[in-house]
Amino acid sequence: MNFTFASLKIVFTKNQMENKIFLINSFNSSKYVNNAQILSQDIEDKGFLTIIVYGGALEFACLKLSDKKWVISIKENLSDNNAFFGFEQAFRVGHFRENSFRSSTYIYIHDTCQISDNFVERINKIPSVSGWIFAHIYGLYNIGVCDQTFLLTRANDFKGMTHIPKDKSIALEQGESIHIEGIEIKPLIHYSKRTLAKVITDKFSNCDFMSLNAVGVSSDSKRFVTYIGSLGIYKFVGSHVSYFVPIWASPAHEVQTQADYDTMKASFAQIQLSSQGRQIGNITPWIPLAP
Repeated sequence: MNFTFASLKIVFTKNQMENKIFLINSFNSSKYVNNAQILSQDIEDKGFLTIIVYGGALEFACLKLSDKKWVISIKENLSDNNAFFGFEQAFRVGHFRENSFRSSTYIYIHDTCQISDNFVERINKIPSVSGWIFAHIYGLYNIGVCDQTFLLTRANDFKGMTHIPKDKSIALEQGESIHIEGIEIKPLIHYSKRTLAKVITDKFSNCDFMSLNAVGVSSDSKRFVTYIGSLGIYKFVGSHVSYFVPIWASPAHEVQTQADYDTMKASFAQIQLSSQGRQIGNITPWIPLAP
């Protein structure tokens, strides 16, 4: 009986792996190409399929390198949105139309990620989804899960665009609408305010963390580290300024529903920084999304 149970468990895990596809956003530069290849191989070694999309290439191409690895290149440089646009271009010319691709859950990540020891356990617990769901509790980094229909829908937002500057891409990641060449691009939070994360969880490996110190050999190379518990991955984040560490001080911060989210957002709308009676600036706090 124990043997039968173990066999069923193995089959179940294998099916879960086959229904999860990692879409890795990258750029056509040796540093980022190398990062994406290492990340792809680490994920492939765990049994999952990866699709790397490189922006800023000489021409469009879509190549199947193995049963577990595809590579797409596009001429456009859309910063952290290359993988949306590249996947749609490949789909348009006939790729990824089989039922196995249509029914899969897509996990959108960046080449600046690394997997943790909790990676497989966390990924196997991700359910099938409809639309877009953020991975991070604050909805940061354009990292999350979605179905194929959403990938194709989001790609249409970038039609006719050839370049998104990094600063505007960061603003888009953090929930702001941006304007480029007269075109407005809405952030992912326009489509969804849902997250895989929970404000209260039963395991520390499910929590999101941000490092207080940075990794690097100099100030020019420093990167802070975010751990995203719902995916079991580390995300390396560049920052030129410090940030405030959030403290959950009261149950009012425990966002469980959309109504909780709206109330909390409104209560933080007028926060300002001041020093000796002089206003320094405003704070736009990151608010936990509703699970």
